[in-house]
Amino acid sequence: MRKFFFELSLAVFLFAFPVAVVQSAENSPELAKDNTQLAFDMYSQLSSVDGNFIFSPFSIASALTMTYEGAAGATAAEMRNVLHIPENKTELHAQWDRTAQILAKTNAGKVNELNVANALWVEKEYALNKDFAKTVVDVYAGALYSQDFSGDFEASRLFINDWVSVKTKAHIKDLLPPDSIDELTRLVITNAIYFKGKWSESFEKNGTKKDLFWRSAGKTVQADLMSSGQKNFSYFENDLMQMVRLNYEGDELSMLVILPKDNDIKTLEKTINASVLKQWQDDLVSEKVSVFLPKFKFGFATELGDVLASLGMKSAFDASKADFSGITEKEDLYIGGVFHKAWIDVNEEGTEAAAATAVTMALRSIKMDLEPKVFRADHPFLFFIQERMSGQILFMGRISDPTKE
Repeated sequence: MRKFFFELSLAVFLFAFPVAVVQSAENSPELAKDNTQLAFDMYSQLSSVDGNFIFSPFSIASALTMTYEGAAGATAAEMRNVLHIPENKTELHAQWDRTAQILAKTNAGKVNELNVANALWVEKEYALNKDFAKTVVDVYAGALYSQDFSGDFEASRLFINDWVSVKTKAHIKDLLPPDSIDELTRLVITNAIYFKGKWSESFEKNGTKKDLFWRSAGKTVQADLMSSGQKNFSYFENDLMQMVRLNYEGDELSMLVILPKDNDIKTLEKTINASVLKQWQDDLVSEKVSVFLPKFKFGFATELGDVLASLGMKSAFDASKADFSGITEKEDLYIGGVFHKAWIDVNEEGTEAAAATAVTMALRSIKMDLEPKVFRADHPFLFFIQERMSGQILFMGRISDPTKE
């Protein structure tokens, strides 16, 4: 049987966009809770890699949820369990709508740059299930674009990659690698989000000094360590770690930095999960803190198929069992691969971050202390970029060596 390819790709990108204030936006804690659980499930798998890494839970959840819209039977059940989303699609759609409103509102004052966009790239002779296409358009604000995959699949691949590159300001390149699509590709679904924020309390450039960063016991590098001076930050510590929240201008978005004590990143990674993170955030209080944070800039790429399968999304990758009949009534599809790339730059002024995900599918054949605190991130730590109203995690990762790009 001829092998057809169906691609769904999601790009989280840095691209400024104007949006209107949404006065009726509500908190959407359930979707954020679902995505946070997925984030830690994936983190537990990815943390086995050495060195720095970053990924976008929101990006991955967005791409897979759009894919889920076309799943049925056991495939849909497995995806629903892995994504931690409700079976009732009316509620699922309402959650995504509220989240879109909240994210749009964060950029209403144009203090920071934030954008979310979706698109369907469809083979010009290919017929999608109308309900599936309508859902992606109506619920996820996806645009429809025609492509000649059959006539020139390589040109289509390069065109989509160029689109991602433009939207990420060239930080994410070659999202779709060679051989990821061919003349039998029928569809590519892209999602994109852009973030660039300035610290509400910026680090002084003349305060940045070269200092030791302890990668592991006995191993150090010279890193550019930024200094905030004594300022009020939301702060919490316990016997395991210190945590500080660094707000971006407007205070709607923030970065959480969690620093293990005794340079014990492995114990921290084994301890933290969605409920633990929430408890620690609930314990944050305003304190005078001197924050020392290294500058860092790096990219990360991975294929997530094995990760998702190990979490329970098995049949979606099995050509003999996958059921994506909601996408097209003519042909059966399965996921061939899930590619993810991410990039981040943290400096004295703020943060810039980008990510992209591609899902390829084939037709089957407390109490405050008076003394100022010191938060000195001179050894490996975790970071999270969040929308504060909903708690939605946009990016998360680990810094093992801030000098590595």
